[in-house]
Amino acid sequence: MLALSLFLIVIRETTVIFSITFLIILLLNIFNYKVILLGISLFTILFLSWNITFWILAGHQNLKIGGDFEIVKVYSHSFIIKYNNINVLIKMFKHHYKVGNIIYVSGKISMIEKITSFNKSVNVFLEIHKPFIKFISNNENTNYFHTRPFPSNIFLNLILFSKKIPESKEVNELLNQLNISHFFVISGFHFSILFFILNFMLKKIKFTKNISEAITL
Repeated sequence: MLALSLFLIVIRETTVIFSITFLIILLLNIFNYKVILLGISLFTILFLSWNITFWILAGHQNLKIGGDFEIVKVYSHSFIIKYNNINVLIKMFKHHYKVGNIIYVSGKISMIEKITSFNKSVNVFLEIHKPFIKFISNNENTNYFHTRPFPSNIFLNLILFSKKIPESKEVNELLNQLNISHFFVISGFHFSILFFILNFMLKKIKFTKNISEAITL
């Protein structure tokens, strides 16, 4: 209950700032009905989203879980997994885990009592205190390309998965300085282009339509 109250206080601080700003805007546009309607709609949406978020997090309080999870973020003394698509923090003073590792986790979820700017920045308000953890495996795709020789492992992860591995720090800085880092962000648009090119080439060398589409998958 204390943790839920603290979370509500954090949300309430944001709500107070937003409410004051919202009120000022309405007062400055008191005769503009379009702005008034837009402001009321925006306030309603944000108010509902805050309450829904609160009740979702509250529903996980003291929830016992057990299962295999993938580590999505790693820090010096903690890491984050996702449960029901919600970030859950696990604190460990010493650990050797990496992003993509699959681990078995068993424990009780609770609200983080002291919510800091770090928690807000990574959007994590739940934690598992002293869980049972067992290493299961590496993420197969990430592990295979991660073990390739330098610098192939860096560029394969960047190009194929847009994933920055620890060893890629210097390369990432160089790409940013050259202003070409965006070339290594693969989107659905890029994959569509690759599909059409490969499909076109296969048709030109007399592959049937079904076979060529199967290969490009």
